[in-house]
Amino acid sequence: MRRLLKLWKEQSGAVSIYLIIILVPLFLLCGLLIDVARWRTADKEAENAVKSGVRSTLSAFSPKLAAYGLFGTDLTGSKGDEIFKQTVAGNLSGAAEPGQFRFIDQRLEEDSAKVTPIFVLSNHTIFKQQILEEMKYRAPMIYALELTDKFKKTGLDAQLNQASKFAENAVKVEELLEERERRLDEVWDAFQAIRQKSEVLYPHYDTQLRDLNTLSEKIGSPTLETEYAALLGLLKGEAALDDAALSQYKDAFLEAMELAKKANDDLNAEISKVRQPNDSGQQLRAEDVFNFVHLVDHQELEQWEAGVGTALAQFSSVRVQLEDNLLFTNQKYSATSTALNGFKTKVDEWYDKQNKSQTERQSKNKATAAAKREQRAKAQPILDEFRRTIGSCSLGSNVDSYEESYRKLQGDPGTAGSKGFYQTYLEMNQAAGAISPVSTVKLKTPDQAGSSSLKLVSALEGLLMEVRDEFYIDEFAVSKFSYRTLGLEKDTFGRPKTSKELSNPAGHELTNQEVEYLIYGSNTCSGNYSSAYAEMFAVRLAIGTTEALLEPRNEALAAGSPLLVLLAAVTEGAIRAQADMTKLVQGEQVPLSRKLSGVITLGYKDYLRLFLLLHSRESVLLSRMQALIELNTKQKLYQMTTYVSGGVSTSYRLWFLPAIMKLVGNSEFSGCEVSGNRCRMTKTADFTY
Repeated sequence: MRRLLKLWKEQSGAVSIYLIIILVPLFLLCGLLIDVARWRTADKEAENAVKSGVRSTLSAFSPKLAAYGLFGTDLTGSKGDEIFKQTVAGNLSGAAEPGQFRFIDQRLEEDSAKVTPIFVLSNHTIFKQQILEEMKYRAPMIYALELTDKFKKTGLDAQLNQASKFAENAVKVEELLEERERRLDEVWDAFQAIRQKSEVLYPHYDTQLRDLNTLSEKIGSPTLETEYAALLGLLKGEAALDDAALSQYKDAFLEAMELAKKANDDLNAEISKVRQPNDSGQQLRAEDVFNFVHLVDHQELEQWEAGVGTALAQFSSVRVQLEDNLLFTNQKYSATSTALNGFKTKVDEWYDKQNKSQTERQSKNKATAAAKREQRAKAQPILDEFRRTIGSCSLGSNVDSYEESYRKLQGDPGTAGSKGFYQTYLEMNQAAGAISPVSTVKLKTPDQAGSSSLKLVSALEGLLMEVRDEFYIDEFAVSKFSYRTLGLEKDTFGRPKTSKELSNPAGHELTNQEVEYLIYGSNTCSGNYSSAYAEMFAVRLAIGTTEALLEPRNEALAAGSPLLVLLAAVTEGAIRAQADMTKLVQGEQVPLSRKLSGVITLGYKDYLRLFLLLHSRESVLLSRMQALIELNTKQKLYQMTTYVSGGVSTSYRLWFLPAIMKLVGNSEFSGCEVSGNRCRMTKTADFTY
């Protein structure tokens, strides 16, 4: 026992030292862990505060833009920084109040809260992205698909394309046909000049040769010899002149024939390309008119040319006989007379061969020309009436109440260098050189109207082949903006339709004309209405023409003029188109095709969807949309931020770490900058709508 007590007395104080050695590190470790936990808490708190601050900044979006499904906030001035600062500060723990304990006392560093706008709504990429986000929920592809299905499922798109090809072929064949007929007329005129010359030459030379032969039999009398010599000399001179004249007629004939043969060959080659067989008993189609086109065999023209050459060579033989200085014997008279008779006979033979066919040809051409004039005369008044009403805008007075609005959009046309909202947004997106869509449809004459309208609708076939982002953008246009028949349309129960869009298109500055402006970009109401009306009329004309081409009139086919068939169809199509347009601009629906689509109908708004596709120039369309939105909301989209980056610096007091870090010689760790006994952290967060 004594030994134990002695040992205890000898170790007095050592245990305490051991305990201190063990406990101090433990205390330091605990302190370190406590500060690490506080650091992690403060770090997360600062991160959440910054995110909340950025979100709060974005929450101050423009309600006017939100009505269009667009989100942007105006961060000009200090407004954005103030919202951000207040939100961040409100989400930090802050200093502990007297008499209270707070695990962390994180506070906002002075003048450190800052938000930076990154992207704005004037950027086409951002603008388009927001449109797509809005419309993929609000207007699924069903609208565009319904529109394309109406053309595809009825087969109308194929019929329109086929009609367009027929019109193209008809115009080309008609040009070649008219060229051939004109050249054949020139050949016939040149040949008739030869025949008329022969009608004069033959009796004259026939009489003179008989007289010369009689005088030659009485050679020996000085008086008669002198008379013989005078007559022979006269005939030599006349024959030389007449042969030269006939040579000129021949050259004119051969030149005309050469052009006629080329024109004929070109026509025959083109007909061989477009002609299609038609089984007996099958209903006649418009394309069958190519089977009725009268073709001329190339060999027939070659034979005619050779026959005329042979005939004129006979008269040259007469001249040669007169110029050989030999006595005009009975034998020579017989040879000369035979050549003269051969000249006349050959000319008359080819006249007899060609007269009937050429007369019939020219008579048929006259009848066809008269029929074409008749069809043009029927269609022209309709086109004239269409042009008189094409761009009517309802103005209460002679003053254009929309002039100032268009000046804001497009700039002042009377001031050089004047820019409107539209040009500003184009330039901001480096698209100032973008080509503005314009209407190319030509409806001044029936000839132009048929081909131009069918060419217009044939361009739609490729656009309707696939579903693209343009459908969403186009649907955004017809949904958020006004158009001519807005408020006139009716539902299936006959009740007026009203727009439920928050953008309130009926109350916009450009009353009932915005979508037309988006498509055509004219700086007047009448200009935009005119372009839309013209293209809508052209589509209806093309459909009506196509329907008429499905059942062409037999007399038009028999005439063998493709253009006559087309003009007759255009006349019928124009009558139908005029009636359809009256209904469309009143907000009514009209059948897509009376023969092909049954009960499927389209309205004015549907045709605008088509034209948005047809004139798709994304940079142009988006810039015009932005211009209209600024006009309607008074919000400058280049000041409306859609992507914000926010940053702040915060600090809180450390309890144990400063001493430990001083021992190890460090002043910061993992984003924490230690200054005195405080930890300073910088946090950033990025958010977008």
